[in-house]
Amino acid sequence: MAEALDRLQSIFSIVDSAQSRGWRRCLPYALLVSVTLAIYLRTLAYGFVWDDAQYIVDNFTIQSLRWENLRTIWTTTHLYNYAPLHLLMLSLIHAVSGLDPFGYHLVQFLLHGICVCLVYQLIERIESSRVALVSALWFAVYAPNVETVAWVSETKSTLAFIFFLISFLFFIRHRKQARTADAVWCGIFLILSLLTKVSTIVAPAVFLAYDLRDVRRPLQLKWRSLLCYTAISATFAAIHIVSSRVMRQGALERLRDAAITSPAELLTGSSATYFGGFWTHVLNVSGLLLHYLRMSIVPRDLSPWQMVNIDTTFNLHAALMWGIALALLLGLNWMRPAQRFWAFWFLLFLAPVLQMVPNATWVADRYLYIPAIGIFVLLSKSFFHAVDMTSSILLRAATEAAAVAALFLLGWQAHGYVSAWSDDVALWSRALPRCEQSAFCHYKLGDALLDAGRGEPIAHFQHAVAIRPEVNYQIALARAYTDEAGDYLRANQLYQEMQQDAKPLPLRVITSIARNYYLAGDLEKAERAIGAGLGLNPDFSSLLVVKSFVLWRRQEFTNARSTLRQALEINRANPQAQHPPKFLNDFWQRPAEVGALLRDVGPL
Repeated sequence: MAEALDRLQSIFSIVDSAQSRGWRRCLPYALLVSVTLAIYLRTLAYGFVWDDAQYIVDNFTIQSLRWENLRTIWTTTHLYNYAPLHLLMLSLIHAVSGLDPFGYHLVQFLLHGICVCLVYQLIERIESSRVALVSALWFAVYAPNVETVAWVSETKSTLAFIFFLISFLFFIRHRKQARTADAVWCGIFLILSLLTKVSTIVAPAVFLAYDLRDVRRPLQLKWRSLLCYTAISATFAAIHIVSSRVMRQGALERLRDAAITSPAELLTGSSATYFGGFWTHVLNVSGLLLHYLRMSIVPRDLSPWQMVNIDTTFNLHAALMWGIALALLLGLNWMRPAQRFWAFWFLLFLAPVLQMVPNATWVADRYLYIPAIGIFVLLSKSFFHAVDMTSSILLRAATEAAAVAALFLLGWQAHGYVSAWSDDVALWSRALPRCEQSAFCHYKLGDALLDAGRGEPIAHFQHAVAIRPEVNYQIALARAYTDEAGDYLRANQLYQEMQQDAKPLPLRVITSIARNYYLAGDLEKAERAIGAGLGLNPDFSSLLVVKSFVLWRRQEFTNARSTLRQALEINRANPQAQHPPKFLNDFWQRPAEVGALLRDVGPL
């Protein structure tokens, strides 16, 4: 009997020990999830901001799971990017949540939480548990990540990062256990990551850096798998370069809106494909790199639109930036291989956004979502090394308390910044003090105020046009004159001033001119504008809608009805076209007039 009790007690002790280990194993994840919850929970009540409309509200492709839409997702680009898995995820969310922002923010919140936990798991596989916990906590409270997490459009970044982290975990296991299945799964998840966003295109170089980090074992690189992963990344790099060609060609105007430089220097790149040409981008790579390094350690001046000092000629500032950057790069030679890996992580993941392949944004907070982790690990390792070298218990406790306080302050900064992403007015009102000299910032704030029906949108549009009279800003100002001030003649005068070199005006401008003449009561001029536009494109649906209103005003109800049907048929891919009142109100912005027209012309 006693022997049986001893055996039972032994079994219970083993079970208790296993349960204790299980709980201890869950504690870091519970802490990381709790911190993430505390910072980002309120984003679930936020709306759509910035280009969420282009990805969701106005993107009719994701608003149905029909075969035609799925084929479009997988065979075409959206906003010059090939990211079918991102669009497929948005389609699935739309199938459940419709156009309610809650569902999209919930998914983004969950994706970020998974990223935080996987970051901890990955670092723990490579470093110690304590380094992994501090680094993952830093990642969870890092304020520049707010731009990624609170912005629904950035679900592509979080989902792509999840796939990459899983791919890397399989890669590590393959290197330790040499199982072919792990190498295959690594490749599969790498493909899934690149089908979501190309931000992880440097994965093969990161894998190689991992292979080179352990000098204690003989160098036995498995070139076959690395070459396969490189071929995967090269394929997606080619796809991205081709699909984003138009975006890169149009980057000039947006890059000027974020550049702090003299007017004379601005003119230097006016004839280049992108601002300043290749030489300007080479000159400024070092400055961009140092900007991201500083932001990784001490984040400040957070903004959706970062203004950047840009050099277009080799001067003292450019020489200083390159000198500091080269000194830091040379310093990699004195780092231990295990530390050098995380420095390479930072540099490699930054490489695609250092403007060597130019896009329309010089720098952005969201570009640090993945690279900054390398800096977090390096600083965490240095912190614990300093603590371990300290013999004084009091000094050690003070150092640890300072680290906890620093993480708390970073979390508080992130918590405060989250509110800026609640809606477009809050976002661009917060951004404007840091980008007063940017036409784009004034335009975005004016657009947000116009949509919200408050403030003085016209003043901001006027600022945008005064800084840089780009067509898009002029159109926005003219539209504000129409919808905000009811000044149709002034709006049309501005439209006419846009015409240069006897070239025909864009159809959207002609549509606005026709609409303004109609609203001003001049039906003859409205008809002439409509005729000119339809002569360029007889199937331009917006002009057909204006034509239907003119016909209705002339009491030609039958013709008005057939014209409206033609416009709806052209827009049959738009789900809103199945509901004519909604479709017309979104364009016409005059519900009473739309209701009267639909009552007179009869069923559509």
